[in-house]
Amino acid sequence: MKINQRFRNHFSVVITNTVPTVIGIWLVLNLDLLGEAEDVGGIGASIGWTSLIVAGVAVLYVIFSLINWAKTYFTVTEDMLIVERNTLIKRKNTIALKNISNVNLEQGLLSMLFDTCRVKLDTNTLSTANETDVTIVLKRQDAEELRQLLLHGAEKTDGDEQPAKNVVFDEGKSFEVNTRDIIANGFFSLSFSVIIIFLGAAAFGISMLSEALKDPEMGMGDAISVFLSLTVFAVGLIWSMAKKFIDYVDFRVERAEDKVYLSYGLLKKVTYSIPVSKINAILIKQTLLARIGGRYMVEIVNVGMGDDDHEARTFFLPYSKMERIKDLISRLLPEFDGCIEMEEERQSRSIWLIYLPKVLIYLAVSAAVTALVYELWRDYAIIPLIGFAVLGIFLLIVKTAVYGTRSVSLGEKMISITDGAFSKKRLFVGYGKIQYIESSQDPIAKRCKIAKGSLHLLASAANQTWRIPYTKEENIEYIKNKLIG
Repeated sequence: MKINQRFRNHFSVVITNTVPTVIGIWLVLNLDLLGEAEDVGGIGASIGWTSLIVAGVAVLYVIFSLINWAKTYFTVTEDMLIVERNTLIKRKNTIALKNISNVNLEQGLLSMLFDTCRVKLDTNTLSTANETDVTIVLKRQDAEELRQLLLHGAEKTDGDEQPAKNVVFDEGKSFEVNTRDIIANGFFSLSFSVIIIFLGAAAFGISMLSEALKDPEMGMGDAISVFLSLTVFAVGLIWSMAKKFIDYVDFRVERAEDKVYLSYGLLKKVTYSIPVSKINAILIKQTLLARIGGRYMVEIVNVGMGDDDHEARTFFLPYSKMERIKDLISRLLPEFDGCIEMEEERQSRSIWLIYLPKVLIYLAVSAAVTALVYELWRDYAIIPLIGFAVLGIFLLIVKTAVYGTRSVSLGEKMISITDGAFSKKRLFVGYGKIQYIESSQDPIAKRCKIAKGSLHLLASAANQTWRIPYTKEENIEYIKNKLIG
């Protein structure tokens, strides 16, 4: 692909955009009418009419997609990407290559049939940090050439005279997971709530099926219906967990000079190309299972990672022991080497003075509701009393877990913020990557000389704002001075 070459999306984008939508509409309409048909003739007539309706809609949709495809052009200059849409409303979007944060390639099942790739670009500006800016569909070879052109074009605008044409991965700076890593990562990724729901649903389903088989009035058809419903539910839950394994088959991380490359996928192949300069922070996460098992997962925080549901599940390093995580970070992302050793500064015990008014309000409401129930239905007063007691104990456990987890650590070049209760997230970010900071104090916090706040990063919506838990006043001032300096 050449500089100043004007091109369109690959024609297959028309097919991949229209076929799944048309099939989905046809299925929805027919499934609804099949339930209302009384005989085979009625079913045939229903399918015939809906097929004609869907065919008409499909023709209009294909025409619209063809016009949109034919009237959308892309042009790459030495320092710009120009997107033109000459439909009823003409639009022209010009993007500076130096502002490109990520160039990602995706290839789904339909794309594999046409040997095409979806090129997704993200720009390093706050106004577009919550969404992918440009998507281009090209033949796989052309997509790879475009990715290199955009990345090297971005380098050239930063002052490089002759950008490299071929990617050369640094020796010893690659990591490829095996089957054991994928299974371990899928297991430790499960949240405690998902496990409880799965076990509860399984127990409820087995009890329902057992009761159904014992009921003499229930026919075989009803029993089969209950069994199929439970099977569909179980398969859905199992598939949702199995995707955690399937999505990350062939997961690989590589470092090439000033870029990080991530690739993975079986049913959907994904490749990320991320300039290290655009990585604003790293995030170390643990579910409750991972905390029990002593495992840690690493994510990178930048514009583009986490824009959609699939990207929100993308990690940099899978769940592993801390020694392995430290070694991989030192080899693949040495810019953050040593940050994990930052000592976590626990919250002051005076935080409980801030919790105290909330506890007193909860106790007052509990006592008032219990007294009211006692006056109206004395025989049932024990029910709200037990409920409030159980909820109070649970809230106390949660607050204790939060107190034991949250922390703020300040280094010379970096800040670490830890949040969570049963699960845990620890963010490491350099002061120069922070957009701005907010802080606040209520009267009790001011008396205790502590403050809380939030810092804002250039990242996706999920990682844009990070709460700073209650910490010493001087810590907040230290962060502000670091931003100024």
